[in-house]
Amino acid sequence: MKPEDAGIGKGEMQVNKRITILTAMAVATLMAQGPAGQGPRHPKPNHDQIKSYLNLTDSQVQALEQIRQQQMDAVRPMMQQMGQKHGALDDLLQTGGADPTAVGKLVLEIDALQKGMKQKQTSFADQAKNTLTADQKAKLKTLDESRRMAPAIEQGTALMLISPEGGPMMHGPGRMGPGMPGGMSPDHMRRRGGPGGQHRPGPPPEVN
Repeated sequence: MKPEDAGIGKGEMQVNKRITILTAMAVATLMAQGPAGQGPRHPKPNHDQIKSYLNLTDSQVQALEQIRQQQMDAVRPMMQQMGQKHGALDDLLQTGGADPTAVGKLVLEIDALQKGMKQKQTSFADQAKNTLTADQKAKLKTLDESRRMAPAIEQGTALMLISPEGGPMMHGPGRMGPGMPGGMSPDHMRRRGGPGGQHRPGPPPEVN
C-alpha cells in the first residue's frame, strides 16, 4: 500500500525521510558508546593536536572530556526514544489503513525529540567553550573559519589556483615538467629537437 493511500502527504514523508537519517545517526552513536554504564567500546581518543594548537592544560582536557560524557548521558535516552518511536512509525506505515492521526502524532514526537537533542548539544557545546581562555577562544574561531574554507581550497586546487600538497600535479603518460608542453617528456622533447618543435635530422646514411 502506498503511503498516500493511507492519507500520508508528501510533507509528512519528507519529515519521515529526515527522521530516518537522524535515527540512523543516533543508533550509530549509541553503538559506539556501548551499553549504559560500560563506556565507549573504542580506545580513548587522542587530543594531542587540538591540545597543542589551543595550548590546553591537562585539567582543561579533563573538563572537556567530562562535559562530552555528560552530553552523551543526557541525549542517550532521547536517542533510544527516537529509535522506538521510529520503529512504531515504520510498523504503522507497513500496515494497511494506517491512521493518519497516529502517524502525524509520531512524526511530531520524533521531531520534538530531535529538536530537544539539538538544544542539549548546543548547551553542552557552550559549556565546553566556556572552559577556554580568551586567547584560546580566538584560536578556536580561526580554526573553525579555516574548516569552513575547506571546500573553497579544494576547488581552488582543482582549478590550479592553489598548489596541491606534495608539489605540482603530474598529468598524462609523459608527465608535465616545468616549461614543457602538456604530456611531453624530456626524452620526447629531445627527439623533436627542443622546445621549438623543429625536427633535427640524424646523420646521413652511409654509402657503400
